[in-house]
Amino acid sequence: MSEHDDETSGKTEWEAEIDARVKEIQEGRVKLVSADEAIARVRSRLAARRAGLSYAGCSYVPLGGA
Repeated sequence: MSEHDDETSGKTEWEAEIDARVKEIQEGRVKLVSADEAIARVRSRLAARRAGLSYAGCSYVPLGGA
């Protein structure tokens, strides 16, 4: 397989992924959030992970109990 084949395969895989995600949006199966909200969620999860907390849906629960 040549480097060109790898690029073509990768592009095709990305296009399939994009198509699948667009379909989820169009069918209402996912909710879009702003970039600010997405970044805030990631930062919150990373902070909880660093603090030794477990992510459970929308809230954080300390390991070993509530």
